[in-house]
Amino acid sequence: MISIPVSLNDVIVPHKISKDDQVGKWQFYVKYGGITRSSTFYVTGETMDDSELLNSEQFSVPSYPSDIISELSSPTGIAMDSDNNIYIADSGNSQIKKFDSKGKLLFAIGSFGSSKSQFIHPLGIFVNEKYLYVTDTGNSRIQMFDKNGNFIYAWGTYGDQPGMFHTPVSMSSDMYGNLYVADSGRNIIQIFDRLGSYKDQISLVLADGQKIGGDGFKAITFDSKNNFYVISTNNKILEYSSIGNFMNFYGSNGTEDGRFNQPAAIVVDAKDYVYVADPGAHRIQKFDSNGNFILGWGSSVDGDDAVDAPAGLAIDALNNIYVVDKNQGTVQKFTSTVPGLPSWIMKNSVWWSEGILDKSDFALAVKYVIKQGLIQIPPTSDLSSTQDNSTAAVDQLHKYMQLWSSGQIDHIPTSSESLVKVPEWVKKNVQLWSSGGIDDQTFFGSIEYLLVTGTMAI
Repeated sequence: MISIPVSLNDVIVPHKISKDDQVGKWQFYVKYGGITRSSTFYVTGETMDDSELLNSEQFSVPSYPSDIISELSSPTGIAMDSDNNIYIADSGNSQIKKFDSKGKLLFAIGSFGSSKSQFIHPLGIFVNEKYLYVTDTGNSRIQMFDKNGNFIYAWGTYGDQPGMFHTPVSMSSDMYGNLYVADSGRNIIQIFDRLGSYKDQISLVLADGQKIGGDGFKAITFDSKNNFYVISTNNKILEYSSIGNFMNFYGSNGTEDGRFNQPAAIVVDAKDYVYVADPGAHRIQKFDSNGNFILGWGSSVDGDDAVDAPAGLAIDALNNIYVVDKNQGTVQKFTSTVPGLPSWIMKNSVWWSEGILDKSDFALAVKYVIKQGLIQIPPTSDLSSTQDNSTAAVDQLHKYMQLWSSGQIDHIPTSSESLVKVPEWVKKNVQLWSSGGIDDQTFFGSIEYLLVTGTMAI
C-alpha cells in the first residue's frame, strides 16, 4: 500500500511490474474517505532485461552545434529526404521551403491563398522517395508536389465525407507507402494511397472502446514495426497498430519527466526510440518503444541552444536531431554526445530508500555508474591500510567488482558475510542527494568508499 498526501491533485505512483507479473488487464485501487474506487490499466510489452537499462548509448544527451536554418516565420512541420535535404512548413509566410543538408535554400513555393501552390496555415509536411505532401490546414486539403517543388495534385475540402477534412495537421506513411492523415477536427485518421486516392479511415479509441479525450490530434508518425503514434491534445502519446488497434499510451499533464505540457511533434528513430517536442516545457523528451522515459533536454533560457517552442522534429541517417523552434524561427541541429546520468538512477535510489523498490534495483543503479567510470574501484595495493578488512578480502571484492561491472557475473557473491548489507544511513544520503543537499560526486564517492572497504555489498 502506498499513502499519498490528499493535498496533491496529480501524482506519479512509483511501482515496478516484476518479470513474473501477468500481462493484461489490471485494476488500480484508491481508498479515500472510507470509499474504495478502482480504475483499469493494462500491462503490455516484453520483459525488459537489466542489460537494456545498462546500455549507456541510449542515454547520450544531444548537444547543440548550430542553428542550421534561421529567419523563418512561425515554422511548424519538418521532413527530410534520403539525401538529407530539409523541407520546412514556413507557416507564417504561407510557404514550403527546401534546404540542402547545410541549410542552403534550394527553393520556396507558395503564398497565402487557396489556389494551387498556395497555402493557409500549413502545419504538416511529409516526403517519400518521389513526392512532397503538405497538410494545407487552413484550406482543409492535402497538396502534392514533386521534390523540385512542382505542383502535381491536391485533394480534400471541408466536410465529413471520406476524403474530406476538417483540420488536417499531420501525415505519415506506413511501410507499404500508404499515407495516414491526422484530422484533428474530426478525431480520425484517414488512409490514402500515394496518389491521394481514399482507402479507409480509423476512428481511434482506447482499450475497451473508451474515448481518447481532448479535442483532437497534433501529430502522427510510424515506427519500424508499422505501428503508429499520435499526440492527443490531452497531453498523451497514443500507440496503435497500423489497422488502428490500441496498444499503449503514456504521459499526462505536467512538467516532470515523462509528462507533457502541450506536446506538438513526434518522431521515431531507426532503433524505435521516440522523441517528443514538448513546447510548454521548452524541451525534447526521449522514450523507449514501451513508453519509458529515457532523457530530456532543452530550456527557455536565452542562448544559442535554448529550445523555446519546439514545433517539429526530424532525424537524419546519422541520428542527428533537427528541432523546429516556432518562436525563434529556426531549425536547430543536435548531435549525440557522451552518455548523461539517466533519471532512473536517482529514481531507483530514492524509491529503494523509501522501501518501494528492493536492494537489487539500487544495485542496478550502482552498477550503471560503475560501468560509466563514475565510481572507481582502485587497485588492491591502494587498500592495504583499509581497517577491519584483510588484504585477501579486499582483493576478492575487487575481483568480483571487476567481473560484475564487465557483465561476466550477474551478482557479487556473498560468501563473506561481512559484505551482505547496505548500511541504513546510505538511504539518508540518497535523500540528501535527491534534494540537492550533496552533489553527484560526493554521493558516488561515498558509495565507492563503502564498496572498496567492504562496508557495503550490493
